[in-house]
Order: sequence, then structure tokens, then C-alpha cells
Amino acid sequence: MDVVAIGAALGLALVLGISSAPNAASALVASRSAPWRVALGYSFVLHALGALLGGTAVALTIAGLVAVPDDEVAAVYASGCLATIAFVAVGARLGLPTSATHGLIGGLAGAGLAAGGVHAVNWGGFDGIHPVGVVGALAVLVLSPVVGLAAGWASRRVAVRALSRGTRRMLGPVRGGIWVSAGAVALSDGTNDGQKAMGVAATTLLATGAIDTFEIPPSVRWSVALVFALGTVVGGGRVVRRVGRGYFRPTPVDSLASQASAAAVILGATAVGARRPLVAINCELTTDDIAIARAIATRVRERDGGVPGVRALGFRLEHPARAQVSMNVTDLARAGIEVACTAVRDEAERRGTAVAVVELVGLVPEAELARCSRAFLAWSGLSPTSTIEARLRRVLGSED
Repeated sequence: MDVVAIGAALGLALVLGISSAPNAASALVASRSAPWRVALGYSFVLHALGALLGGTAVALTIAGLVAVPDDEVAAVYASGCLATIAFVAVGARLGLPTSATHGLIGGLAGAGLAAGGVHAVNWGGFDGIHPVGVVGALAVLVLSPVVGLAAGWASRRVAVRALSRGTRRMLGPVRGGIWVSAGAVALSDGTNDGQKAMGVAATTLLATGAIDTFEIPPSVRWSVALVFALGTVVGGGRVVRRVGRGYFRPTPVDSLASQASAAAVILGATAVGARRPLVAINCELTTDDIAIARAIATRVRERDGGVPGVRALGFRLEHPARAQVSMNVTDLARAGIEVACTAVRDEAERRGTAVAVVELVGLVPEAELARCSRAFLAWSGLSPTSTIEARLRRVLGSED
């Protein structure tokens, strides 16, 4: 099933590309700044680049929408992706713009309900300004068109006033601005939508033990980026022509205003989804019983009533032959690495085992280690050199 889920994630990347195709290319077509084939080629390159350069904030949001047992994760995410693919395919066949994101959130929520009931879906809301769960994600999707409407209106007013005394010689610079703003839309689309398919793939790989922490492997990032960008070309022609000329015929100024405001809204939505620093940390146990590791992970992770801001899974290591509790501490302000690792140690001792090794994956903010007790640093073996700031000092050659 994990192979099916990864395949479904790539299929999702394709339909995300199809639904994103008109976002950048339609303005180029409508303003006669480029033929639609050239516009799609331009869109392909910048969508792929955006997906390659994007982070993990949106991927983490997608990964946190449902909470089901590890052996059901692949089936749930595959079902959600397939529902999204069907939804977007029908829209593309009719030449209608559709939101693959709406389809994905609905599909995952439905699959989660079928697999584990109401409690399997992270309904969420907002953590400060950050959207959490299904409700938070849908709220942003509802709010984005309203913000886009206001931004588009304001942008057009500014552009019209600035160009009120312009002559036809201004048409070239305006169309140049459309190219730049359309490129910004494509880049922002790539950083946002590309992460959605990457989040599905990374969550599946994590649940099946192919990776130890939530990260997007380079092979997944490249595959999704290319398939996503391909979707903007393969299936986007009809939708691009419909959006570009089927609803109304915008002037070049309209196209410039719409693209500039769209880029700002999409980048803003991606920034709102950004999270605080995430720390990945593993606790190797003295036992090789994976059932114990999974039981401990269930007890310490937030979704099952454990430590706030902690995601955890249990794995078996081949070399050495040990079980491991792998954690992502997603909110250091709510519970730091000492609280998370101590919870694992306490649960291990209750089950007749112990933590043999604490392994930090990557780096940790210096302030987080500073607030850890000496006792914890002693038994965990974490080094003061394993911080972001220490690495920067070494790179800059100013280590004290």
C-alpha cells in the first residue's frame, strides 16, 4: 500500500499542477504578452523551481490533518489523493478551474473519518496566526479569495492612477511587469502547492519506516517538482484559455494588477503556514522490541494525549539491533526536547527497558539547549556544538 500511496502522491502533484496552470499563464495569454504555449513553458520552469526551493511548512500542515495508526496512514493518504485526482480531472475535462487543495483536505478528512471516526481527524483551528488542522486550512482557503479581491482592487487602482497619463509606449513595460509578476505567482505556487504532495509522500515514508524523521528526501522533492510542473503543461491548456479569455477580457493593466496581488496573497498564505523551528530527535532503546517503541511513541505524542507539540513513531533499527522512538518536536515553546526525551525515558522504564542513546538529527536553537538542565545534558550526551548558532560561528570563522 505504501507504493500505491507514493504513486497517488505523484498523481496528486500532477493534478495540483493542472489546477495551478491558469494562475500564472492565463494573465500572459489574456494580455497578449505571450502565446499560450510559451506561457505554459514559462509556467513549467518557474513552478518546478518554486517546488524545489520550498520548505516544509505547508507539508507539515498536510501531515497533521489526520491521526490514524501507522499501518493505516498509507491507505488514508492514498484515498485522499485519489479523491482529489478525480475531483480535479472532472473540472479539467469541463474546462473549469478547480482547487485541488479543497479536494485534498476534503478527501483526507473523509478517509480519516472512514478509518478512525471523528477523532481521527485533526479539526484544529488556529495556533496564534498559524492555521492548524482541517478548520484552520479551510479558513485560510476561504479567506484567501477575500484578501485577493481587496489586493487586486487596490493594485488596479494604484496601477491605473500611475499610468493615467501614459501612452502606448508604456505597454511594453506593463507587459514586462506581467511577465515578472506571473513568474512570482508560479514560484509562490510551487513553494505552496508542491509541498502538499511532498507532505503526503513524506508522511507515508515516515509511517512505513522508510525515513526516521519528517523530512522531504531529495528524490521526493525532485520527483514531485517535475511532475507538478508537468501538470501545468499537460492538462492546463484548456483551463488557461478559459480563465484567460473565457470569463472577461482584461486589459494589460488588469493582468498586471491581478498577478501582483495573487503572488502577494499566495506568498502570504505560505508564510502564515510557517512554523517555529522543528527539532528532530531519536531515542534508541536497549530493547529491539518494536512493539515497546510504538507503545512509548503512542504515549508521548500529542495527538494521543501526550507531550504538547510532539510527534512520535516507533521503529526497529537493523544496526544496531534496537528499537527506536523517533520524535519531531514542533513547538519548543510548549514543550522542549528535555520534556520529550524525559517522557520517553520514563515510559521506557515502566516497560522494563531504558534509553541507550539520544540522537539529535540536525541542529537545535542555542536557546533550547541553554534551558535544558545539566542532568539532562549529562544523560542525553547532547553537545553544545549541535546548535544552529555554533554551526554559523564555525562557518563564519568566529568560533570563540
